[in-house]
Amino acid sequence: MSDSLHQSLVPVVSAMPEMKEDICSVDDHSIRSISFCPNVKEVMDLIEQSILANKDLSSKTRSSLLSKCFKVPATAGLLPESVDPEDTILCTLGKKFGKIKDVTKMLTILDDRNMPFIGGSNGPNGVLLDCQSMTYGFNRVNLFHITPYTSLILLKDYMGFRDRSINQIFNAFCTKLCSKYDTTKFSEDMNKDYELVGNMFTLVKDYIRIKNVSLESCGVGCVSFCQTWMRKGEKPGDAQFSVMSPHFQNRFYITHREKLIQKCGITEEMEEAYIRVIKYFTESMKEYGTIEGGLQSFINCDELLSSEILVKINH
Repeated sequence: MSDSLHQSLVPVVSAMPEMKEDICSVDDHSIRSISFCPNVKEVMDLIEQSILANKDLSSKTRSSLLSKCFKVPATAGLLPESVDPEDTILCTLGKKFGKIKDVTKMLTILDDRNMPFIGGSNGPNGVLLDCQSMTYGFNRVNLFHITPYTSLILLKDYMGFRDRSINQIFNAFCTKLCSKYDTTKFSEDMNKDYELVGNMFTLVKDYIRIKNVSLESCGVGCVSFCQTWMRKGEKPGDAQFSVMSPHFQNRFYITHREKLIQKCGITEEMEEAYIRVIKYFTESMKEYGTIEGGLQSFINCDELLSSEILVKINH
């Protein structure tokens, strides 16, 4: 190529617009940085670990298999003095203040104490209230419990409950997102971005209410996480969870940018603010995932259910 031809191309190349980050890709990267779907061997290893944890619970042994915070005073409610999963802080608060309950009153949705995204919270908590039952098993502390069958039952029941109640859960998420918080912990720019994110999801909530349509049709999805005794690719060990009773974290994320904009009227300013907030959130969750070379610590319950791994093991 001649120098003159090469020089004529330089301005064209340098003038090309910079590729804009995709809102869906930012969310997808964030979710995959902290969560994974276990394979068959990992599921069976988790079942075996649940049996060991159950032995400690039955003998009232306060151990690292029951909570990663087992040395924290029992009064915190993470691993209660009774060593009964129904006495944890989540079960206690869920029975009193659970916003949404299933028809059996065994499952509920409870606001997380922290703010979504900027406070280290994925979103509302799904809580099993009855951890001593014929339905879900006795002395139950986790999604994985004693057999693949009991694990599958809770997974299917919780995910069904979540999907039936998704609009109510989303409304609770939006209310929390727009509630007061300590703004002095964040920069002025971050506080402004967070307000825009609250406005963005409020537009979605209002559109769903007015048009009586699904969350999915607006380009928003939900993924549920739980923690166990394992990180991706590692052998089971100590508990990765703090609270010694089965619970799930529910995160809302963007699945379809065009639907979000065309139907709900999301502005470019809101979109850019959301991308910055999610990037901040991903960085703040680095201890749970791959951002600094670690391993994912959350089970992706949606992928686990759709993979039918627990169904195949039961058969």
